[in-house]
Amino acid sequence: MHPLNRKLPLILSQISTVLLALAPITNAYSASLCHAFEEALQVPQLNIDNEQAPLEINADEAESVTKDTMIFRGDVEMIRGNQTLSSDKVRYTRSNQRVQADGNIIYREPDMSLFGSSADVNIDTYEGDINDANVRFPLLHARAGADTIVLEGRETIRLINGSYTTCDVDDNSWSLSSRHIKLDRAKGVGTAYHATLRVKNVPVFYTPYISFPLSDKRKSGFLAPSFGSFGVSGTEILTPYYWNIAPNYDATITPRYLEKRGLQLQNEFRYLKPRHHGIVEAEYLASDNLFNDDRSFLRLQHDSAFSNQWRGSLLFAEVSDANYFEDLGDSLSITAITHLERRADLTYNGNWGNLLARVQDYQTINDAIPASGRPYKRLPQLLYSSSLPSYLDIDSQVRGEWVQFDRTDSVTASRFDVQPTLSDYYGRSWGFFQPKLSLRHTQYDLDNQAAGIGNSRTRTLPISSLDGGLFFDKPLSWGKRAFIHTLEPRLFYLYVPFDNQDDIPTFDTGINDFTFDQMFRDNRFTGGDRVGDANQLTLAVTSRLIDDESGNELARLAIGQIRYFRDRDVTLNGGAVETNNNSDFVTLLDITPNNRWRISGEWQWDPDTRQSNKTIASLQYRPTPDRGLNLSYRSRDESVVAIDGSLVLEQADVSFFWPLSSRWRAVGRWNYSLDRSQILESFAGLEYEQCCWRLSLVRREFINNVNNFGDETNTSFLMQLELKGLTSIGSPIDTLLENGILDYRR
Repeated sequence: MHPLNRKLPLILSQISTVLLALAPITNAYSASLCHAFEEALQVPQLNIDNEQAPLEINADEAESVTKDTMIFRGDVEMIRGNQTLSSDKVRYTRSNQRVQADGNIIYREPDMSLFGSSADVNIDTYEGDINDANVRFPLLHARAGADTIVLEGRETIRLINGSYTTCDVDDNSWSLSSRHIKLDRAKGVGTAYHATLRVKNVPVFYTPYISFPLSDKRKSGFLAPSFGSFGVSGTEILTPYYWNIAPNYDATITPRYLEKRGLQLQNEFRYLKPRHHGIVEAEYLASDNLFNDDRSFLRLQHDSAFSNQWRGSLLFAEVSDANYFEDLGDSLSITAITHLERRADLTYNGNWGNLLARVQDYQTINDAIPASGRPYKRLPQLLYSSSLPSYLDIDSQVRGEWVQFDRTDSVTASRFDVQPTLSDYYGRSWGFFQPKLSLRHTQYDLDNQAAGIGNSRTRTLPISSLDGGLFFDKPLSWGKRAFIHTLEPRLFYLYVPFDNQDDIPTFDTGINDFTFDQMFRDNRFTGGDRVGDANQLTLAVTSRLIDDESGNELARLAIGQIRYFRDRDVTLNGGAVETNNNSDFVTLLDITPNNRWRISGEWQWDPDTRQSNKTIASLQYRPTPDRGLNLSYRSRDESVVAIDGSLVLEQADVSFFWPLSSRWRAVGRWNYSLDRSQILESFAGLEYEQCCWRLSLVRREFINNVNNFGDETNTSFLMQLELKGLTSIGSPIDTLLENGILDYRR
């Protein structure tokens, strides 16, 4: 034995011990709440292939036992690439590729650290044992300890009499202990048999088997169960199972127990292929105890890309009864559904134009809705649009449609509608001018008409418009900041001659919502059954404040009104002729002084009645990504008919997510109908988060059907406990918060 006080460079490229071969495991954790594993940060970050890197050994002493075996003692340090191994003593035997280390073993690489008292491994098979061992994974912020760690190849670690947790060192908030824990890096899954969950070292739960993620890879297994109270259905318990069928197929099967109704089975199947993807949702409740019948829901959505030009899509939905969503849905967006769409589309997008072929049908959920109130089927519909080559700087476009409308006990028809358009655009830095001329021709072949009414109808109308505006700007300054202030007046003249269209049934036509943008469109109706007569001039002005350095728009104010030069005689379904000389004033406001504040609003004011017909105001405050406040108010006249006969819709909505400290956070929403004095939806909750666990508590109130005000409000209490890196228990509160709070972020 010879003492050596110098580096012993040993080029042992064939030495790649199991310890040095463990690959990284990745995951995310709450970095702001956790203490990093400092020992992992000491490893040099080298861009080098560890398998091919030379091995250097530092030691106080070295001894050559035989030609085949060497022993290193005293502060032994083995370095290869960005991996290090230190120990009091290391024995290496070349013939059987055996490495034995004894005393204060510390192995480090950027993504893993391992500690033990002794180790015996085979560097060819990557098999061996480490005794009194601990292992830490910094990117997962996970650690494990065991009497013995057994290495079973490059990808597998077994813990004998071990425990696993994602908590900080010296933090025993929770741990999973078992006689046998397997960490499979290749599959990204950890498994444990006859495992005990401990909280503060106190056993609280036993399971014969459990699996948990070691990466973001998908894996089959039970997901976190959820539970809560669901209105008249009583206690609700869901136990979802995720089935990773293949890399491009998966399914989530969820038994849903409803205390007063029975057991419902839910299934969601997803598939993904190079040119096709889709989702199938199915729900079935056998013999609902409150409904006294079987209940079901099916929804299929499929999309295909046959080529770069040709695409297809399919949507199908069916529900068993009219009250299904009200009884078994859990949000207003679901329970307010009155029709389910079924649709098949084939689209072409090419150089010569865009084509859509569609077949469309609906299931009307409520049988009480009369035939006249149900949407028409389109069997089929063909849509075509194209921009033709320009000539003399004149742009030309054509849009066409042929559709067959069908509905039981109603007038049916085939409609051909075509509209060629010519336009020219003159744009300069000081303004723009755009004349436009189009001709709209529509032809109907009608069936089931009343006696004495013809079965054919043709309508041909020219549509002309002039659109123009000016741009004025001047520099402004406030302190050291420079701004650009703009003033942008705009005029839009529209002329469409009158054609009496009262004899044309309405198949897909309604009245456009009156907005600022609508004042610059050529038809006040949607669909193809009405072309509004017009002789009108829109006067509008927009003013902007722009940051000169960044170019960001800090504020925008726009106001406009239409001046009518004649009555609007074309009406919908025998409605009253509009005789007013001026439209409502429409005002838009958007203020974004910085990335924290945003104020926006829309105001529609009737100068004749001197009343507001629509008011929308909202305020958003985002001082940091993890906190936010949203305030909004909406009032609209003549939008819905309330039970009491009034014609006003007035709602307020307040939501927030706000940290109270580094660990506590409050969340909430209050969506209230002011005109009916009823809560639409509200919830309030608290979250407490530590490095390795998070607890959320939420109380929620909501109504099932927005059309049935006065119905009983559902109340539920939701709890979710997340043991980070292991599982989550309770109700899926994150989904509720993401849907209910604008820009919600954890």
